[in-house]
Amino acid sequence: HGDLSKYAVDFAQMIPFLPEFPFKYIQGQFDMEAFADSSPKGSHFYRRCKWGPGSCSCLEFGNYELVKVLNGDGSPLEPYYSEFLEYMGDVPMFVWSGFTNGTNGTSGTNSSSSTGGAGFQPVT
Repeated sequence: HGDLSKYAVDFAQMIPFLPEFPFKYIQGQFDMEAFADSSPKGSHFYRRCKWGPGSCSCLEFGNYELVKVLNGDGSPLEPYYSEFLEYMGDVPMFVWSGFTNGTNGTSGTNSSSSTGGAGFQPVT
């Protein structure tokens, strides 16, 4: 929940069942940073999450790292793709691997079938 494309969101917006007070006044700010030394370049990212009252988002909590496993065209990015498949084991899954309609990608459908939807690729 919540619109994470915005620079800041309030905690109550992200978790709707929380009482409005005081959670409406706890703000979260989110940044995405590429690791400069990642190999290949653009394969590792850091998601920084800062929280606090009002516009004072000074407490870092919930940060995490991301590793890209597919290129923009849906082709595997090695060795991370193989490591991901090994980690996941036999869990059926699909991934969003790109936009197919040239706009915002909303023509795709959530499907884990063997054909997938527009832009969705079954992982085998």
